[in-house]
Amino acid sequence: MLSDLHQRQLRAFWRNRVAVIGAVMSLLLILVALLAETLSPYDPVEQNVFYRLTPPELSHPFGTDSYGRDILSRIIWGSRISLAVGIGSVALGMVLGSFLGMIAAFKGEKMGGGIMRAVDILLCFPAEILAIMVLVVLGQGLDKLIITIGIVMTLRFARLSYGSTLSLKEREYIEAARSIGARGFRILFRYILPNILGEILVMSSLW
Repeated sequence: MLSDLHQRQLRAFWRNRVAVIGAVMSLLLILVALLAETLSPYDPVEQNVFYRLTPPELSHPFGTDSYGRDILSRIIWGSRISLAVGIGSVALGMVLGSFLGMIAAFKGEKMGGGIMRAVDILLCFPAEILAIMVLVVLGQGLDKLIITIGIVMTLRFARLSYGSTLSLKEREYIEAARSIGARGFRILFRYILPNILGEILVMSSLW
């Protein structure tokens, strides 16, 4: 059975048409990626020069490219890569960046200031340039691409969690936790993280 809080949250969700439409669209996109082998009408890499650059028609709803490959099939299969890169890189950035930002805010001006100055310097670079620099070091490959974008996202999550943690670390309930013997990671993960997690998840969904 759902608690009263969860029931209220569920009712609020169903009343929000934008949220419902967004959830349905996200679910459809995930299903298309998972069922690519079934939904794809053609092999996405199969070439046929006799059908190159054909306009949309019944057999090729989105037409074909300059190599005669079916564009719809390539979009369906490409959704797997898009989802893998998007979810993987943001998840990596969210975990690393949130931890880094909380540590920087909690450890005081000396250590925290050094961490955030390094983050600020890297944030001065345009995201595309920074990603290219990291990718040059790591090399090619889908896993390298996920790590590269994850590093770029780490900086943004670090800045977000740093500001949120700073606003909470001097609150009364944190002082109360210290007074009963809570220290370090216990305060971070038991008292601070649950209070900034909503903001982090909202930004991760946007990014």
